[in-house]
Amino acid sequence: SHRFVQPIRRLRDGASRIAGGNLTRALDMRSRDEIGEIAGHFDELRSELRHLIKTSSMIGGDLEQRVQDGTRELEHAQAEKDRVVDQLIQAEKLAAIGTMASGIGHEINNPLYAILASAEAIRDEKDIRRCHEHSRSIINYSKDIANIVQNLSGYIRPGSRHELEPIDLTAKLFDALSMARRSVISDHVEFKQDLSSVPEIHAKSEEIQQVFFNIIRNGIQAMQGRGVLEISTGHEADRIWVKIRDTGPGIADEKLKKIFDPFFTTKGPDEGEGLGLYIVHQIVKKYEGTISVESRPGVGTAFTIQFPVGKHACVEEL
Repeated sequence: SHRFVQPIRRLRDGASRIAGGNLTRALDMRSRDEIGEIAGHFDELRSELRHLIKTSSMIGGDLEQRVQDGTRELEHAQAEKDRVVDQLIQAEKLAAIGTMASGIGHEINNPLYAILASAEAIRDEKDIRRCHEHSRSIINYSKDIANIVQNLSGYIRPGSRHELEPIDLTAKLFDALSMARRSVISDHVEFKQDLSSVPEIHAKSEEIQQVFFNIIRNGIQAMQGRGVLEISTGHEADRIWVKIRDTGPGIADEKLKKIFDPFFTTKGPDEGEGLGLYIVHQIVKKYEGTISVESRPGVGTAFTIQFPVGKHACVEEL
């Protein structure tokens, strides 16, 4: 009993300690027989297991630190990308304002001349009833100017972080169409509208208006001021769609694949930097939407924008 049972019990107790996670205490076996040999192998395994656990712990800690460092670098890179894209959005707005300058001046000058004429008429008018009529004209023309300026300032404003609001897509389409018609020659363009009642989306008003404005303006420019521009909206299941179609010359297949790439343009020199549709794509993607384009040379081009219904999430600034 003393020779065989006691060593086996000590071997059993040592194995239990190892199984319980205690790897610091060596097996105390002094016998040189087969039991002592088994105990020696157990102790070697204990030492190797302890070394492996220590090494894996060090590797795990280093790996965790690397993951944290990599995550911070990715967050920093994404923040930098968002900042650059936001600057591009604003730069594209300012470029559009440059093309609109002459048209906006014309739009404001017309009611200004009418206001001046009505004021001069009031100065020389003796009939109080006619004076009231001229005064109403001045008020109406002043409201027209205020609407033009409000529409323009609403488009330019940069918008702060998290500034989301319910957006009426139909109203934004009308605003964008009004601005586009002022910015490019459209006297011989026929505008067709098939607008359905669609749910609101939560977004930044000026960014949604920028999406519609860029596409409508591109369509009018492609038609060179003569053709048909169709705007339609609809609602299917959990998606809202807006389609803008022009009867311009269309886009060749090899160019269609690059249409949303930055700095790619089908326009001539000094007619654009190729950022408009890239910015459109970035804004639509920001609100979890999609944009697609269909085009046939000689027939025209159609852009379809889709937004998910019921999105109230607070998105980060681009």
